[in-house]
Amino acid sequence: MKIFNLKKEENKKVEESKQTEGAKKTRVYNLVVLDRSGSMSYLRKAAIDGVNETINGIRKAQEENGDVHEQYFSLHTFCSCHQNDVYDRMPIDQVQNLTEKDYQPCCGTPLYDALGMTLNRLKHIADEDEYCSVHVTVVSDGMENSSQEYNYEMVRTLITELIEKGWNFVYMGTNHDVKMAAQTIGIKHAMEFVNDERAMMQEWERQAIFRKKYEDQMADFERANLHLKKEELRMKAMEFERGIYGEKEDDNQEDWSR
Repeated sequence: MKIFNLKKEENKKVEESKQTEGAKKTRVYNLVVLDRSGSMSYLRKAAIDGVNETINGIRKAQEENGDVHEQYFSLHTFCSCHQNDVYDRMPIDQVQNLTEKDYQPCCGTPLYDALGMTLNRLKHIADEDEYCSVHVTVVSDGMENSSQEYNYEMVRTLITELIEKGWNFVYMGTNHDVKMAAQTIGIKHAMEFVNDERAMMQEWERQAIFRKKYEDQMADFERANLHLKKEELRMKAMEFERGIYGEKEDDNQEDWSR
């Protein structure tokens, strides 16, 4: 009887494996939009370490949930003299850790231009992808001051549309009214930290915990519900996001500041 039960269990696992292999994996697009203005010089090390913390967390998610997810990473840094795609939808196993050479702060803060360009580009990709989810983390130590192509209304309209599609946004910031800055462009989840490297790293680590919890819940749901349509994934993603980030249905802005 014991041998029979073991054999039955093996057959069940083989069958589940075949079903998973036959299902399309969800592509998870992770985008970090990182301020590279001159004032970020004081937080340079923490910014680099925080990005690498995020990369390592996504690598781990790929290892643990690779049967249902394919993880991709994008990093866009910006200042008033240069918009730079350090990584652009790169498979996470090909992403190298960020170095000081890759991140050299200078000049102003064209936040709206950075968001408008990167989000519109990724939107075109995601709109054509039936099986995908998107996480966006915006990091800045100051208010917008030098955009040429986009204004806050254009960015807010775009972000509102993307949230309705199930995209997940977090705004991390310091040295300005972080809640107001996030709310102005339609982002509900704001994480504020005091202007020092240790505090910034704590918020990166905190964000990594939320991200992992969300990823694990989505992966478990997808294993149990293979061949889901994009709309079904969108609704479940929004449900998990509300539960994990503590958003209340009737709140316009979630306060994560400390």
